[in-house]
Amino acid sequence: MSVMLKALATWSDCYKANKKMSGGKPSGIVVHSTGCNNPYLKRYVNLPSICGENVYKNYFGNDGTDVNPHAVIGKDKNGVVKGVQILPYDICCWGCGRGSKGTYNYDPAYIQFEICEDGLTDKIYFETAFDLAAKFCAELMSTYPTIKIDNVVSHKEANARGYASAHGDPDNWLSKFGKNMNWFRDKVKGYLKIPAATAPDPTKVTYAKLSDIVDTANASISTIFREKGSSWSSGWHNGVDIAAAQGVSIKAAADGVVVNADTVAHNDGFGNRVILKHADGRATLYAHMVSTPPVKVGQSVKKGQIIGYVGNTGLSYGAHLHFTIIDNYDKNPNIYYSGDLLDPIKVCGMGTLKFNSQVSNVIVENGISRNLGDLNKYYGVLGVATSSSGAKPSVSSVSFNVGDIVNFSGTTHYTSSSAARGTNCKPGAAKISRIANGAAHPYHLIAECGGGSTVYGWVNSFDISALGQKTVDEIALEVIRGDWGNGDERVKRLTVAGYTAKVVQSRVDVLMK
Repeated sequence: MSVMLKALATWSDCYKANKKMSGGKPSGIVVHSTGCNNPYLKRYVNLPSICGENVYKNYFGNDGTDVNPHAVIGKDKNGVVKGVQILPYDICCWGCGRGSKGTYNYDPAYIQFEICEDGLTDKIYFETAFDLAAKFCAELMSTYPTIKIDNVVSHKEANARGYASAHGDPDNWLSKFGKNMNWFRDKVKGYLKIPAATAPDPTKVTYAKLSDIVDTANASISTIFREKGSSWSSGWHNGVDIAAAQGVSIKAAADGVVVNADTVAHNDGFGNRVILKHADGRATLYAHMVSTPPVKVGQSVKKGQIIGYVGNTGLSYGAHLHFTIIDNYDKNPNIYYSGDLLDPIKVCGMGTLKFNSQVSNVIVENGISRNLGDLNKYYGVLGVATSSSGAKPSVSSVSFNVGDIVNFSGTTHYTSSSAARGTNCKPGAAKISRIANGAAHPYHLIAECGGGSTVYGWVNSFDISALGQKTVDEIALEVIRGDWGNGDERVKRLTVAGYTAKVVQSRVDVLMK
């Protein structure tokens, strides 16, 4: 998936000339900077939906000059740094002029791109723009093995070799911040590195969504974790209740070993139940099953394996699954021990489940009253909550428009913007064809040709991002590591890079907990 958007300058004489590179492969890359104080892409690129409108229409290929590079990096209409391809990479561009020995426009032909200069004083813009440029170069080198790192050069270096006109860009900009092209090439090398394969962590456990534990589309959450009430000996509920029809299959939330498979003969309120112990030290309890569980103590089970069926045994007033997560199970293997219980919604996520009418007004968290809207807001920060009338609108860190090409990182699309259940699809590049503001799944995507995705339907906001951007989770982890600085500096850097600081901080807060 490319770090660059695409808006080919099909009107330009260079595009129409369509002079193919020798063998259709570039020999190197020339990095340019524009030489004027205008960092906005709209000056050079005709992509008004993302870059904004150039009322003078003097973008590359339409400005009365012969200049037409392959791509441009700069700020979009929202001030976010992005890159746009404007020529096919296998044709010769008009970029660097002629030197004493010839020109890198032709033979040997180099891919050439411009970085929009500002006043050469904004360090954050400088770092963000050149970081995207380094990623772009690494992407091109991965696509075209004919490009070697020594042939990633500036316009100034191309002139020194005798293959470009006498310009000093972008070295003039780099020197303002104590950098040079060797520094830039080192950044490119860094993005070319392939991390060594690491052995999987046997203690890392990924839990299934709650909607995947109960094998039916007709299920809902009827009681939440820590809901207060006299029905429970502790005075509050120690798990979640998932209402479903009797006999519906119950599946293991994760790989584990059966450590308890008691029946109503040992009735303590939970009726027929199974407890699985997992590699991370946690245990999951599945209670009120309809009959003797189909698994035995000591048996190993896999995530998604059927371990029982929804029932109404024990202290129960209707068919449902009671699901509890116990942390540090070996510390106190007591299903009533309250010190190490975890909220299943926070650990697993609701998936496509919704709160049913029984959760319209409940008391949770030390007597604090929460209505249904409060609960959706409380759990919505995790991107998992749904409401009785459909899913809570998902949150994205970037606003998009119809026609934008985006990175779809999810694996589910929906037939409508409010559908409760979706179907599987592949992630990749896709185009936004419709927007339903405020809906549960507000963006309708169509897979982009060659983008790898199979999406065709409505998707969540948090499953899409601008091409070349990382997910909110990835950025949040970098913030926790300290990569983005602190305070106002962090907010500015995140904003320039295209992320909403408040959304990232919300995710940081969740991960830190």
